[in-house]
Amino acid sequence: MSLLTLPHELLQHIARFLPCSSLLQLVRVNHQLYDACYDPLLFNDIAQNAFHRAPGAIDSVFHLYKQPGRVELEPEQLGWPEGESILEEYSFEDKVRMAHAVEDLIRLSTLKPAAWLTTTTSNMADWLPHMLVLHHPASWCLEPDMFLLPHGQLSQFNTSSTSSLLMNRWLSRTADQARDRVASAKLQAVHFTNFSFVLNYTTLQRLSSTNTSNDVLFLFARHFFPNWLEADSTIVYIQNMAENVIQRLSERIPGYGTFIRDFNLTQASAALPILLIAIASAYDNRDKRLLPTPAKIPFTKFMDIPSVYHSSAELFSTCHYRRMTMPEFLSGRWVGYYTDHRSFRNRTVNVDPPMQNIQMVVHEPTEEARTRLRISAIIERETRGYDAHGDFLLSGRVREDGLVSIAKQYLGLGISWTWTGRITPFGIVGVWGHNSFGGYFWVFKEEWI
Repeated sequence: MSLLTLPHELLQHIARFLPCSSLLQLVRVNHQLYDACYDPLLFNDIAQNAFHRAPGAIDSVFHLYKQPGRVELEPEQLGWPEGESILEEYSFEDKVRMAHAVEDLIRLSTLKPAAWLTTTTSNMADWLPHMLVLHHPASWCLEPDMFLLPHGQLSQFNTSSTSSLLMNRWLSRTADQARDRVASAKLQAVHFTNFSFVLNYTTLQRLSSTNTSNDVLFLFARHFFPNWLEADSTIVYIQNMAENVIQRLSERIPGYGTFIRDFNLTQASAALPILLIAIASAYDNRDKRLLPTPAKIPFTKFMDIPSVYHSSAELFSTCHYRRMTMPEFLSGRWVGYYTDHRSFRNRTVNVDPPMQNIQMVVHEPTEEARTRLRISAIIERETRGYDAHGDFLLSGRVREDGLVSIAKQYLGLGISWTWTGRITPFGIVGVWGHNSFGGYFWVFKEEWI
């Protein structure tokens, strides 16, 4: 029996088991297959269910999370409610693109790090961060060390290597952008910011699903120092490993070790991995770490997520600003950490116990402040929290471009610090000090833990 003799319903049933790229080839065969299978409902179904239909994909992710030291996944964690809701709003063209991005993500999740470097396309920043904020279940398979090489290649530290073959794999540059050094540098910064997002997401996901953080530290150490031995697990050894990793990560931050009043998103995104490694080395046990879990962060509620592809890397990098800089988002309970880098010359980064019970009191700015200074929110001095040094007050302002300026004052101690940071999808990340660099801070919503 010829395939073309089947009714449209059976053709569509068969086609729903194909990956998006194969279906797009199928509909080019003839008009009959095009009429039967080029259907928005079919691409919607493939985007929603391809991971569960891919041979061995579900078994592989469950096997991964049954390994020693990992927290087992529950079947309900592999659902995709965000996909269902966003696909309802998509155009037919965007449904096709989403189905293709799902196929790319499934392929990425099944490859070893060494293999995917030679098989993935150069436009990863145009679709991968989008799939992570949508919590696609295939993302459970991604490990942070997979992204350390492109993250390093794209860092501003490597501006001299923009013509390298590896660099060209990560940047989707037009011919004009390749010739224009300013445009190329801007695009590189955007892609670096998005790869920082991917690195932060996968590191947090790994920390939330791993009982001891040593496993995560070894992933980073193995990348930076391939000959590093994993046999020794003494406290001194782990601390030394973390400090060496932090040293390498710090080389990727533009202007590392400087205290500036215009801390940008690229710097904030690149600083968060340092904070994560420092926290992981200080709090080895998962139950002792206060960290957000990516699956609990409702990205779709405060990010205007652009459609995948469409050269949307730049749109994605700042799509959280509009809502996250508003008083409605900023108000509520926050927690966080800060690192002390003042002794880093002696290869020591200190992490104090977390800042807790930060009750943000935020209100709208005056019309003049909004229009003239682009202020979107005022953090009132009634904002209060505590850490290992005692109770403190926070006050400051948030600009519509995500720049945050805050004064931290300890009650009764006569000590105050200045915070300068940026709103990121993972909270506020920045530098602290007194006109000189003291270290980094990070605060995030308590409900994300």
